[in-house]
Amino acid sequence: MSTSLTVEQLVEELGIDREEARSVAVSEAPAPSRRTSANRVCVGYLNTTHPDTGLAVVFVPGEALPDWALAVQDERNAPTGPGEVTLAHKPLRATKPAPAPAKEKA
Repeated sequence: MSTSLTVEQLVEELGIDREEARSVAVSEAPAPSRRTSANRVCVGYLNTTHPDTGLAVVFVPGEALPDWALAVQDERNAPTGPGEVTLAHKPLRATKPAPAPAKEKA
């Protein structure tokens, strides 16, 4: 089990000077938050090319995006125009005209 000592405890208990105590004391400040805002998260698989290296890059859903990849995602998800809808897939059922009624033979 490890024990963290403050600067004051190091100076008083170990008799070292304050500057040395500051260099070895463990900070008790909380770690900075590394949370990513929801608008920087990849919403689907994003296949693109890295602008600096030219290499293919794939981001998976939920992954945090750098600025350049966020711009690519925003461009791809932007509306195409007023009232227009872009479908990603073809309809599951093929729409065929209803068959003509059978003709009776005389």
